[in-house]
Amino acid sequence: MKAFSRRDAVAQRLAETERAVKLAALEKPQSEADHGRLIGAAALLQSIGDSNAVVVVGSLLLIRRANPTAAGEVYIRTLSQSELIFLEHNPALLRDPDALYLRFSGPESLPRERAEAR
Repeated sequence: MKAFSRRDAVAQRLAETERAVKLAALEKPQSEADHGRLIGAAALLQSIGDSNAVVVVGSLLLIRRANPTAAGEVYIRTLSQSELIFLEHNPALLRDPDALYLRFSGPESLPRERAEAR
């Protein structure tokens, strides 16, 4: 019984160690990529000012919706490949920050391909 318990404990520790190594390997590159995206988004926001805008850089979507009574809204997210393809097929959305925001801001409003994948 003790041998079995020790074997289980060793297997559990090994699994935990493997998970920790995988997370460390994934988290650092992802963190660096996210940091770069945030710096880029901040620079874009400064250049846009207070006007409405839609900017797509690579897979990064930035929507700035001006609001005359408040500071306005900013929406930033990374798009999936199916969402990028959707925008290629619907370029008119890129000229309408409000419509684009409604389309991409909630799970019920995502393009069909992405909503079905959830």
